[in-house]
Amino acid sequence: MRQFKDGDMMVVPHLPEYGTVSVHVVDGDFPSCYSYDVSDDTHQNHRIALKDSFGLKGEISIYNEKLLGWYGKLRSLQLPVLPIPEFGEIFLDLVTAMRAEESRRYDPSGLDDFPKGVSDRVQVLVTAELRDMPSSGVQFRSKGCASDF
Repeated sequence: MRQFKDGDMMVVPHLPEYGTVSVHVVDGDFPSCYSYDVSDDTHQNHRIALKDSFGLKGEISIYNEKLLGWYGKLRSLQLPVLPIPEFGEIFLDLVTAMRAEESRRYDPSGLDDFPKGVSDRVQVLVTAELRDMPSSGVQFRSKGCASDF
């Protein structure tokens, strides 16, 4: 918690319910974002100030294909507060999309969603590579055919 900076994201699995995830944006640098509540008899006395929260209505499923990389490592990320910068872009994209469209949902993905997503990304990559290819001097030949296309 001592490393919290203004704008950091806290990702909380299984909140508000099992199978969902919530993302919270820290308000202020440590120690100004932190407080300790002595009167909390549940022994969860730590408080972090938040600017914004996403997923508290159950609209982010932990089983959405966009979260597969993070979900696959979730069991090894069991410390109470743990930096996970390798997944920052995933959650930043999610938060950005949810800010732009408040009704946005990330429901559980179907079996075809992951391969379809990979296929779409490959198609975009190949198209970009072909567009970057210089047009002069490039000739495609078919096997067994001596003429240019």
